[in-house]
Amino acid sequence: MENMFNNRRISRFIFINILVITFYISIMFIDRGFIMLDTNLSVKNVSKYFKNNIKANNNISIEFQTHEITALIGHNGAGKTTLLNQIGGLIIPSEGQIHINNIDVIKEHSKVRKLVSTMPQFQVPLKGVSMLQAIESIAMIKGFSSKVSKKKAEEIISSLQLDNWKNIEGEKLSGGLQRLTSFAMTVIDEAPVIILDEPTNDVDPIRRILMWKYLRKLADKGSIIIIVTHNLFEVEKYADRYILLDKGCVKKDINISNRYSQNIKHMLCVYDIDNIDISMFSSDFVTKYDIEQKKLTVSLKEENIYRAITIVLEVLKNGKATSYDLKIENLYDNYEDMINE
Repeated sequence: MENMFNNRRISRFIFINILVITFYISIMFIDRGFIMLDTNLSVKNVSKYFKNNIKANNNISIEFQTHEITALIGHNGAGKTTLLNQIGGLIIPSEGQIHINNIDVIKEHSKVRKLVSTMPQFQVPLKGVSMLQAIESIAMIKGFSSKVSKKKAEEIISSLQLDNWKNIEGEKLSGGLQRLTSFAMTVIDEAPVIILDEPTNDVDPIRRILMWKYLRKLADKGSIIIIVTHNLFEVEKYADRYILLDKGCVKKDINISNRYSQNIKHMLCVYDIDNIDISMFSSDFVTKYDIEQKKLTVSLKEENIYRAITIVLEVLKNGKATSYDLKIENLYDNYEDMINE
């Protein structure tokens, strides 16, 4: 009986110690970004007024999802950067609420800094330090040990294929390489919320792809990725969702995969066709004519393609147009129409 009692005491002691050790390891890893729990980011009825009562954001409500890359698109001055700065706690909304995991972004700035990592639109000064040193230093500031910081910095430099420049002083790097350094400094801690303002500007095509792939890896781990960009082709290829802002308001909120699975449309372009001849396309088709370029654009559902092509071939046969092309409509094709809706 005594041995049984002692064995129970030992088992309980071991169990309690395992719990304590697990608890402290969890805290340590969460502080350093190794454990990624599902994150909730909620923007509710947010408005931001500047001087002369100018509304940069007007009653914006968005729920951002974990494991998702969301692109904010819209013309210059649409309110994209202002919204990012409010999510990151850099400026205070005039109205509304922003919460990350039930933490009030407006009232609890110190907690928000541990949850959000931001890449600004402007270049980060890199004087007197190399690319590697800059990235490594940020990792240590964010709580990693010197050894882990160096390892993580080397890993991200390798992922972005920047090894040839890692020991070059920041001020001697090109604009694109400085941008990539800023990107690495932003994502090094794999924060629950990562917001980036035009990160691929000035970056070469190969490393643009590598940046998006790196963001996808972080999203798959559980980060919420919010990116401002004017590159609609990249948005369509790499993002999960896009939100169109116009005059400070949310005009469209589209899940990209759903957009294509549910509503695929095709675009038929007919070149060098006179205005008088476009009447051959009945009112069943949605058409747009550019009188200067003499270009007819027809938006088609899949079931109407055969009939439209038959008409085009007849137009070409009669010498009333020179050529045509057919493709799936993309975000770039629809952008102007969405803005003007």
